[in-house]
Formats: sequence, C-alpha cells, structure tokens
Amino acid sequence: MKNKITVFDEKYINTFAKQIDTQYVDNAYEYVCNILNTAIDELCKKRPIIADYETEIVNECATFSENSKSSLDIFLSIKSPQLELSVLKLNNNILKKVNLRFKNAWHATMKPKNKRRWFNFFKKDKKKKDDEISNKNLTINNDKYNIINFEVDLVSEMAKNLTEQTQLYVNNYGITILGEEEIGMNVNIYVTFQNGEELKIFNSNEYRLTTIDFGSRMQNIESKNNATNYAFRTILRIFNGMFANLMNYKLNQIFIESILYNCPDELFKGTTYQAFLKIVNYINISNYQNFKSITNSNLNIFDDNLVTISYYEFNKFIKLMAKLI
Repeated sequence: MKNKITVFDEKYINTFAKQIDTQYVDNAYEYVCNILNTAIDELCKKRPIIADYETEIVNECATFSENSKSSLDIFLSIKSPQLELSVLKLNNNILKKVNLRFKNAWHATMKPKNKRRWFNFFKKDKKKKDDEISNKNLTINNDKYNIINFEVDLVSEMAKNLTEQTQLYVNNYGITILGEEEIGMNVNIYVTFQNGEELKIFNSNEYRLTTIDFGSRMQNIESKNNATNYAFRTILRIFNGMFANLMNYKLNQIFIESILYNCPDELFKGTTYQAFLKIVNYINISNYQNFKSITNSNLNIFDDNLVTISYYEFNKFIKLMAKLI
C-alpha cells in the first residue's frame, strides 16, 4: 500500500501560525484614521450632517488572528439621522421600482394575442407612454444628499491625502483602499450607523441596513483561548491563512470562529501541527451545520446573519484540506 502524500507538511502549516507584528497593524490603523478624520472634517464643513463618529478594527485584526494576507477592516460608525433616513428612502425607491416592473410584466402577460392590428397599433403607442412613465419613475432622485453620495465624497476627500499609487473605490459595504505600499495593508472601511449599542451596516447592493450584533463573541473567544492554552487563536490564524491561499478570498470570521469554538478543547492539545490535523479531521466528519454561533449560543451557525459563507464553500475547502494534509 502506497503511503499518503502530504502536500501541506508541518513546516508549511506553521508558516501560517506566526502572528504578524501588532505594531504593523497599529501603524496602518493610525495612518488610515488620520486620513479619515481629515476627510470627514472637510465634508462636515460643507454638509454638517454627522453628529459624531468613531472607528473600530473588526475581523481577524480585532482578534489578533491576522496573517500576511489579511486586510485591515474598519467599522466607521456614524451618528447621522439624515443619512440613515436616506437609506430607508433609497430602499423604498427600489421597492417601488421592483413593484412597477412586476406590474408592467404582469400586464404584458395579460395582453391578448389575437386582437386586430389597428388595436395593437394604439396599444404600442400606449406602451411607449407607459415605458416613458416607467423610466421616469425608475430614476432615483439625487436632489437629496444620501449615504451613497457620502461614500463617494468621502473617497474623493481621502484621495487628496493619499498617493496616486493608492487606489480607492466604493463597494457594496463601504470603501476599499488598495494601499499596501503606502499604508502597509489593504483596507476595507465599512460604513455603519450607531444608535446606542446597536450598529447597522449599509449594503448598497440591496439598499438596506443590516443589524450587527456581535453578542458574546469576544468573551467566548477569550474563554476558548484560555481553555486551550492560547492555541485557539493560533489555529484560527492558520485557517484564515490557508483559506485565503487556497480559495483566494477571505474567510468569514464569525463562521470560522464559531466552527473552532465548537471543537472540543482536547483537540487543541499537542503541537500546533498535531492540533491542526485533529481539528481538520474532526470538522470533516462532523455535521457542523448544527454548531452554535460564537455570537449567540441559541443560534445555529447558518442562522446568524453575520455568516456570509455557504456550507458548500467551506465544505469544499475542508474536504480539500483533509486530502492534502
């Protein structure tokens, strides 16, 4: 019987276990915050619509499980009733568009097909007028300053204090800065609205706000890390690095934290490599769809709205890992 070929040996796995210098992250965060502060101050001089704001590091950099491929993810939490209300108005406009399209499509299916040509001639004229009205209604009114305007203006102001080599653009959840050379890391800024302890993130793709509740996440991470003699964060770092390398995109943090949180503490014992092997094999044979979310023990992983990865995506990754280690 041939021996199994190990592609990911101990030396390779351990390259992902090493934490990057926290000062590296702190310097990048301070650099971005200085640019953000200047940009927001300039915007508020023109439109004083932000009562207050604060920034916070999220994702793997917040849990000290970052790796060389990690980006710096920041929540820009703003207090602005006007901008928050603009999201609701944008959402209502989109709903009106969708309803109008469905209505027009339904009327089109009800159109008789055996009418005389003279009748159809006048129907075409009517349809043309209906289309003109429809197109008019589908246009978003840009007279009112909204959250999308704010994100675009923020990018413009930030660009004034960044080099030409650094690229900025608005994405579905906020702003991406491709600035490894200047900042030291690529950066994602997620625009959120803050009302007391509640945070809502804006999704421009769907024109809606999603409530963010991290619940007991940080407390559970600390307790699990202590219970595993600080191995939890190391294994988390390896999974983040391996997933980014193999799948070429970032692993959803609430998901992988929940997966590892549900793994028995004894699996984390031994060398880092031994622990990693045991945990991969355990996940591979487990029905992890029933694992509990790290944010809320009353929720299954895939019932947590902060989990954006599908079962299929992660299952593909874990099956590949089980074959190659």
